[in-house]
Amino acid sequence: MRILQIIVIYMLLVAVYGCVAHRPSNQNEKTSSPNFKIRYNALYNVDKLLLQVENNFHYSTSSLFGTPNKSYFANMDEVVTRLQELLPLTNHSYLKEELYFKLGKAYFFKAEYYNALAYFDLITDKSMSLETTLWKAKALYSLSKTNESLRIINDFPKDELSKKDKALFYALKADNFLVAYQPDSAAIYLQQAIQTFLPKKYRQHWQLQMGKLYTNMGNALASNYLSKVAKSNTVSDEIKLEAEIALANIKSNKLEQRTGILLRILNKGYSIGKEQKVFAAIADNFALASNLDTAVNYYQKSLQHQTESASFRNLVHWKLAKIYLQQNQVELAGNSLAEISLDSLDLVGQNYAGLIENYQEWLDLLISIRKSEKENSIAESYQQSLYDLASFYRKYNLREEALSLMKKLVEISDYQNMDYLHELALLDSDTIKLANQAYEQKLLEQRKFYSNYAQLYTAYESDKYSDVIRKIDSFLEEDNWGIPHKSKFSYLQAFALGHIHPVDSLIEALENVRQNYIHTPEGNRADHHLGFIANNKSDFAKRKVALEKSRRIFQMKEMELNVDTLASNPHTRDLQNIGTFIEYELPKLEPYYFVVMIENPRVNLAPSRYAIGQFLRTRYANAGYGHSLSFLGDTVQMISVGMFESLGAAKNFESNIVGFLPEIIKVGEKKYTTFVIPKSIFELSKEKSHIDEYLDKYINK
Repeated sequence: MRILQIIVIYMLLVAVYGCVAHRPSNQNEKTSSPNFKIRYNALYNVDKLLLQVENNFHYSTSSLFGTPNKSYFANMDEVVTRLQELLPLTNHSYLKEELYFKLGKAYFFKAEYYNALAYFDLITDKSMSLETTLWKAKALYSLSKTNESLRIINDFPKDELSKKDKALFYALKADNFLVAYQPDSAAIYLQQAIQTFLPKKYRQHWQLQMGKLYTNMGNALASNYLSKVAKSNTVSDEIKLEAEIALANIKSNKLEQRTGILLRILNKGYSIGKEQKVFAAIADNFALASNLDTAVNYYQKSLQHQTESASFRNLVHWKLAKIYLQQNQVELAGNSLAEISLDSLDLVGQNYAGLIENYQEWLDLLISIRKSEKENSIAESYQQSLYDLASFYRKYNLREEALSLMKKLVEISDYQNMDYLHELALLDSDTIKLANQAYEQKLLEQRKFYSNYAQLYTAYESDKYSDVIRKIDSFLEEDNWGIPHKSKFSYLQAFALGHIHPVDSLIEALENVRQNYIHTPEGNRADHHLGFIANNKSDFAKRKVALEKSRRIFQMKEMELNVDTLASNPHTRDLQNIGTFIEYELPKLEPYYFVVMIENPRVNLAPSRYAIGQFLRTRYANAGYGHSLSFLGDTVQMISVGMFESLGAAKNFESNIVGFLPEIIKVGEKKYTTFVIPKSIFELSKEKSHIDEYLDKYINK
């Protein structure tokens, strides 16, 4: 008898200590309280229940891992309560972190993702980092925080992971892109997951999703994946039906044949109790074919079956609402939207929760747009209605819908409304980022040109004409210059030739500019010069060299005045029988800046610079003009735009932007000054007195 008692006691000890989590060898051996041990061992069924819930996730078309099963929410409430009772009773960090992990999963299984993240964030044990990262990533994309989810997935070291774990990470990435409505990226990562390792638990689900993604992409491999699922003897009826429906939609391009195939599925045993999904699939086909009345009939038929989930019914009501809006039946659309329950939007998309909850406001905005569009599609009232709807979409995080409307508004306003441009930039951050990258590249190219051109012009002003000609020949042999750059080089070279050769060489050089750069300002100027030479042959015939030494080069304004740079100056005609330029107070061909000067150091000019950047991107997208902020002493701020290739280009920009400046520079018109200034003067102006001297000399007359 005593031996039997000893055996029983031994077995109890094994049972008690065997249920406690394994402690690392370097952990403090101090035991927790007896009360904690008793309660901890009494929770032997918690892990079993958590595993049961995980294995019974709802199949979902919106997630590769399924979604929490609501039938277990009450069980998870009990699990959370019992685990939280244990937390104060343990004094071991590794045991606490085990409890944190279990609590995080329990909250995840209740679809309380913020609470789940709060517990996952408390875990510091590196041995748990893999599991913690996987669940954190799931929680984040379940909250539509796909960027954060992708960041922790990408940051996790994967070199030593097993094939199964690597596959799970690839699938998590794919799930993020599914949530973000980026099916092409989702397909790439899901394919990587399947090729790396295909877990038995997710096999049919992943193959089904792969087939659906490939179907949408027009990939011939779609039928291979879908057929594997449809022919499987172990797959659930729900997934088998989904595969058969997807296969039916790719077997024929004709609506009648697809409808026939889908109707025959109703004779299959696996469709019993799921007929509504077949009817909804038939309705989808008729909707795509714009046969809206028939689509409505089949959608309504699918709603007559009460066995399907709330998520499915929500999706059907959502599709009906959109059809009713196409048919201008706003009241019926409202009735369908009113039937949607906000707690089951995984098929509709959780991102539409705000719109659906405020559907009446949405419908009112749509009615307003239709009314104002009928009156005048370019009127201010119509634009305001579109803007109000875009603001509604932004308010409820419907980025794509808002972006589409803002693009339309920008086009309607002919890129003139700075508020629309600003809104568009905020919404289309990815496109703006790409545009900025291209813009920066263009800016680098332009700066390289201006840097070289400035050196050439300096040499030209110093009468080093042979150096200018030789260097331009070298530049023109390079392939990295565009037509606008080459035309300016060739034009300057023509004038340098005119200063050391007779008129025949000048004519040949100008003819080259006119023929090779016919649609450029330099080509037009060369044509004008050649006309002037032809009309003054006798004058040029007397010249030893075609042009007199000068620092002034022709501008388009001279054409309007019927004057030419090549005309002789009467004051010098008696001294030398050669031509001269008309004298201007400002050099014309030197690079210029347009400057806004604000004599207030406390004004925040970041919004103004942003607005100017938007103006450049929309009105001067290919020009490569930049803008920067600088200071003169402690009291003056300057926004400089450029560099512009000439005075004329700078003045042209000034005339285009001046009307927008009251909106861009929010300090009052009397509190800022605008002017154009040569690059050489601007870059040497280190004090406000230098700018004042320039303004007094050239501008303030």
